[in-house]
Amino acid sequence: MKNKTLELLKQNKTVVGFIVTIPSYDIAELLSKIGFDYLFFDLEHGSIGFDMLPWLLAAASGEATPIVRIPSNDPVYAKLALDRGAQGIIIPQVDTKEDAKKAVRACKYPPDGIRGIGPRRPSLYYSNFVDYMKHANEDVMVIPLIESITAVNNIEEIVSVEGVSVLGLGPDDLSASMGYTYSLPKREKPVLEAIDKVLEVGQKHGIPVAMPGGGIDGTKEWIRKGCRMVHFGEDTDYMLKMRDDLSKLAAERYR
Repeated sequence: MKNKTLELLKQNKTVVGFIVTIPSYDIAELLSKIGFDYLFFDLEHGSIGFDMLPWLLAAASGEATPIVRIPSNDPVYAKLALDRGAQGIIIPQVDTKEDAKKAVRACKYPPDGIRGIGPRRPSLYYSNFVDYMKHANEDVMVIPLIESITAVNNIEEIVSVEGVSVLGLGPDDLSASMGYTYSLPKREKPVLEAIDKVLEVGQKHGIPVAMPGGGIDGTKEWIRKGCRMVHFGEDTDYMLKMRDDLSKLAAERYR
C-alpha cells in the first residue's frame, strides 16, 4: 500500500493528522474515516503498547496513513512498529547527525539500513512479499524529533542525513531543554526563534517540518508559518473539551 501522506508531501502539499494515545479500536477506526491524512499513534507517552498496536493499525488501515512514535531511538522498536504495519516512524530525542543516521538505518532494509526482514502484516503475511520489499525503503517515512536545543544547533547536520523524510518538532521538550520548563504551555520568545530556525532549515533543504497544532487555530497558524505536516489535536484533549460543555450545562441547570 502506497504511503499517501508521503506522496502528498512530495507534491509540496500540506497534510493534517491526529494523535492517538488511547488503545481503542473504535477510536482509531472512527478517526481514520473522518478525513485526516494520517494518524499518529503515540507509544512514547500514550497508553498504547506494542501488543495492541496491530489492532489499532488494522482499524485505521486504508483510510489514513498509520505513523507510530516509538518510545526511543531503538532499532528493535522501529522494527516492531514497521512489521505491525506502520508506514512512518517518529523517533524521539534525535540530537545529532549520528542519532539521525541510527534512526534511518533502523527503518531501512539492507543495504540502506539494518531492519530485519519479516514484514508480516504490511506484506499481507508474505502474500505480497516481493512487492513490499521492492518499495518499503522508499515508502517508509522517517521522522526524527527535534526536541532539544542541542538538536536545533545541529539541525543542518541532521537534515543532511539521507533518508530523513520530515523534521518533527517537540516544542515542550525543546522549551524544557532551554530552561523554560515552568513557563509551559507558554512558548517563550527564544523557543519560538529556535522553532523558526528549524522551519528555515527545513524549507531551505526541501524537508517538511511537522508540528503539533493544538486545535484549529494553532493548526492554521503553523500552516501559515510554513509547516507542511501538522498534528491537528489529540484524543484526550478533545475529550477534555467536554468539560467546558458540561460547565455550561451546569450553569443552566442551577441558574
